[in-house]
Amino acid sequence: MKIGQTNYNIYMNIRQKAYQIYKKIEDSDSYANLIMHKELKLISVENKPFLTNLIYGTIRNQYKSNYFIEQTAKRKIKQIDKELLQILQLGVFELTETNAKKYAIIDEYVSLANKIRGKERSGFVNAILRNLQTGYPNKRLDIRYSCPKWIVNELRKSLQHYHKVDKLEELLKANDTPPNTELTDLSTLESRSTNSTELENLSWNLIVQDSGSLEIAKSVINSRKTKNGENWLDLCSAPGGKGLVLASYIKNNNLKIKLTLNELHPHRADLIKQNLSRTDLSNFATITIQDGIKFNTKEKFDRILLDAPCSGLGSIRRRQDLRNRSRQNEIPSLIRLQTELIQNAIKLLKPNGILVYSTCSPILEETTKIIDKTLNANPNLSKIQETQLWTNESNTDSMYWCILKSK
Repeated sequence: MKIGQTNYNIYMNIRQKAYQIYKKIEDSDSYANLIMHKELKLISVENKPFLTNLIYGTIRNQYKSNYFIEQTAKRKIKQIDKELLQILQLGVFELTETNAKKYAIIDEYVSLANKIRGKERSGFVNAILRNLQTGYPNKRLDIRYSCPKWIVNELRKSLQHYHKVDKLEELLKANDTPPNTELTDLSTLESRSTNSTELENLSWNLIVQDSGSLEIAKSVINSRKTKNGENWLDLCSAPGGKGLVLASYIKNNNLKIKLTLNELHPHRADLIKQNLSRTDLSNFATITIQDGIKFNTKEKFDRILLDAPCSGLGSIRRRQDLRNRSRQNEIPSLIRLQTELIQNAIKLLKPNGILVYSTCSPILEETTKIIDKTLNANPNLSKIQETQLWTNESNTDSMYWCILKSK
């Protein structure tokens, strides 16, 4: 994403701060948005846009930058000094994806490398960046959109399944475009865009939520006519947005429904509790802390939402570091977890109960294939509705959900 011509000399010092934050992100297991949220509080208002674009842009383009660094350096990424690589990744993004003055960028990152690793090592950074001044045109989709080849292949298979493979590049481009922040108004259960000023002081009835997530929660509500006395369960509730929508529906319509929000981790359950309190919904849901696989109660449920842990590859546009951190060999263990969760959810259903299985992933193994296997193993279940959203079509994360009904 190109940004306008600016006098970047005023940003020379902020590049060193950007390196420090970027290094912290790369060297930790924390999500980039969590570290950025904390660090941006310490940055002046006038420097925030430049620093935010530089760090998130570098994360978004890391796969592409690494490819070109390897091609120019004639060595594998793993063979390059870690700190020099991080400096290069920042520099490559600025050189190739912005309209900044190239000499200023090169001089600043060479100076930074000299400060961090010494003059001899800084020569390596100088050589690489000077070779990159002309950019790096490439016809490969994974390079052009800085998306690992295995993810591109998985998205291609999913689109092929829905007879939309011709939309692959359109989807990759949409995933490469940072989204607007959306809010759900809990008093109306409607979604709308917002701005940074409003985010700083959210009113009690507003939560940050992708409109695709709102639609998943609404699918639980609209799966059939609601009756007083029903028992509902959100089996894997944190961070709790969908559960807040369900609780709001109960409150807004003065319904007598028991809603349980379950979460495995106590600290995440505390977050749900805080959000219930902030939105004045504490009296409309009960929080439990159990492993969803082993969730045990004498009760049965009329409706269950299973928003399963997943690869998250449908939310790449929102969580740019996912494309760099996700590993294909992690998918099988996620599928095993999803399978165990859905099997336990089935045991918790009442006769004629509704189960909504959802993921923020379009990967077939996590969506349609796991549903097909579930239906084959459970003849007492039937599929009512199946939905796959695509970022390039709906301007939401690429969410999936399926409504199942027990006999």
